[in-house]
Amino acid sequence: MKFFYEKRPVPLQIHYGRDLSYDAHMHDHIELVGMLKGEAAAFVDSREYRLQEGDVFIVFPNQIHRYEKVEEEYYMIFIFQPDLTEEFSQVFQRMVPEDALIKGGMGDRKLKQAMENIMELAQKETDMFSGAEMKGNFLILLGRLLARMRLQGTSAADTQTLRQILNYCVEHVEDDLRLEAVSAGLHISGSYISHLFVEKLHMTFGEYVRTLRVSRACRLLQDGRRTVTEAAYEAGFNSLRSFDRAFAKQMKMTPVEYKRKLADGRDKGMGMTDPIRSDFARMNFTKEIK
Repeated sequence: MKFFYEKRPVPLQIHYGRDLSYDAHMHDHIELVGMLKGEAAAFVDSREYRLQEGDVFIVFPNQIHRYEKVEEEYYMIFIFQPDLTEEFSQVFQRMVPEDALIKGGMGDRKLKQAMENIMELAQKETDMFSGAEMKGNFLILLGRLLARMRLQGTSAADTQTLRQILNYCVEHVEDDLRLEAVSAGLHISGSYISHLFVEKLHMTFGEYVRTLRVSRACRLLQDGRRTVTEAAYEAGFNSLRSFDRAFAKQMKMTPVEYKRKLADGRDKGMGMTDPIRSDFARMNFTKEIK
């Protein structure tokens, strides 16, 4: 599975939306969707779910997930750090859901009211009491939700180490990311790193690095100021041959073709995104999409 590690810039993002579709990614936040109308397909790791009106869907930190559009939809989405409610932080560090979908979850009046209260609070100017009120509603929301879920244990140490490795790769994408270099930089066994990626992410460490760098190259090409060669080396590839091969495998087109499509889109007043859209393309902070 090809995915991207998303290092989220802020601790809390909330909005209404009408298009949930999003490529495979993971992050260290909790992601919660309340489906108000329509239907969408959601995937966590290798499992598929159908989100329908009234359902609630939750993704725990560091789970690979993506969405696909099925029909016209309208939803609420909350993306937040686990320590926003420290009362539940150990749950999110040590557990994962057996089933990420809570069918008819919004039929719980108190749960739905907490979601609506959070949305309303997010659109108001903050004062000395609003933070406590926001947290209170999150505690109600998560308390009602987790009580209806079956959870299974996971290794907190493995999760924390994986997060550390992913953050290191994102921050050093232009540097030497060979397994032995990352191992030395983090003082973590290379064999343990390899084991974590295969067990937790179902891909090799090398495959992840190539995916990360191709996505980085796509974003560099989108600004229109860099050549293919410049984007390749700035994204961390050490040869154009390896860049062309990795890019074509992931994007199903050559870098030159991708750059040409970008130029054609700009000429027509249209955009073209990388395989993982930016936060600003995805997030419409607390503002309803009409």
